Amino acid sequence: MGRSFGSLTLSMKSMGLARRVWERYRGATDSLLGLRRGLHITGRREAAFLRAMQEAFAYHFLRNPELQRLCEDTGFYPWHLRRSEQIPEIPYFFSTCLAYHPVRSVPEQEVVLTLRACEQSVGAVGYDRTSLRRLQRIVRHIYGDLEMVDRVRANYLSLHCHGKEPGVGVAAFLDNLLSRLTRINHFSRFGEDLDGRELSHLLERYEASGRPFRLLGSPTQISSALTRVMESRQGRPFRFGPRSYALVTSWWSRFERRPAVREEVSRGLGIPASNVRAFWGTLEHGVPCCECENQKLHVSLYSRVYVRDPISLQMLAPGSEGLLHFVTPFHHSYPAISLLTTKRGRLSEGCRCGRASPVLELLEAGAH
Repeated sequence: MGRSFGSLTLSMKSMGLARRVWERYRGATDSLLGLRRGLHITGRREAAFLRAMQEAFAYHFLRNPELQRLCEDTGFYPWHLRRSEQIPEIPYFFSTCLAYHPVRSVPEQEVVLTLRACEQSVGAVGYDRTSLRRLQRIVRHIYGDLEMVDRVRANYLSLHCHGKEPGVGVAAFLDNLLSRLTRINHFSRFGEDLDGRELSHLLERYEASGRPFRLLGSPTQISSALTRVMESRQGRPFRFGPRSYALVTSWWSRFERRPAVREEVSRGLGIPASNVRAFWGTLEHGVPCCECENQKLHVSLYSRVYVRDPISLQMLAPGSEGLLHFVTPFHHSYPAISLLTTKRGRLSEGCRCGRASPVLELLEAGAH
């Protein structure tokens, strides 16, 4: 007897083996997420990550026929995962496939938040309450290790464009995640049609309050807004000081003006250039790689990044350039625990900031 999913028939023995793995490591993911230093990866923490991946792999295998088919194709099942070196062998989804084919490991009615990369996407990331709670903890722990979590009440300005299409919601989701890093004194949003004089008056009130200020937006949005504000002020800069930050919420590796934009933000707002921080991630993977004060993107404790050859898809050594393969155990409603992307990059060890986590360098297609 077995359970049939289309052309796939799983034996009761297979289901029993997976269930034993899940029951043995149940709770390991939440234990991992209880570790607060989000950019500190050591031997014991590597072991905690392995246990979390063992739990997540077995959990999704028991609930998701798409992952079961991948295991059937590759011959790698949850009970085979015993060492950290085997984590890259967990069957991966292609990120482009997930953008067009919705998959779930929980009933649809348990999904409380749906995010799409664009309005045309058929597939979507669906968060249940467990996934959402976990991601909020991850973001807080990563930024806590970057010394950007504070109980002080801060003023926020978001320049994200919030789409009107129901269910897309990525901009609002980012605003919600990032504004949880402090208590909120005041939160304002300005879209593409912002008025430079009106925004200037808001920033003047924020500056006069003496409270820390946090700016959220993409490089293009921030640069455009600052240009309008400076025009309305005849170039007079603000002085928000070292407790304020600009959180650049989309990566700008393709921007030739990257250093100039950072300097523009620092000069216009009166905050250190080292406080202009970007983060990068994919919607499907969810866990961000965040910049430290040296403008280096760090991989967090709660995910792993591997590099694969674009042709053979074989694993490459550190320092090699290739396709980025992301792994994380935090997903509960959505089986993207192992995800191969079309993004190119390379990994290196060590950063002047001293944090014990790999550094990710993103590369444009065709870059060397």
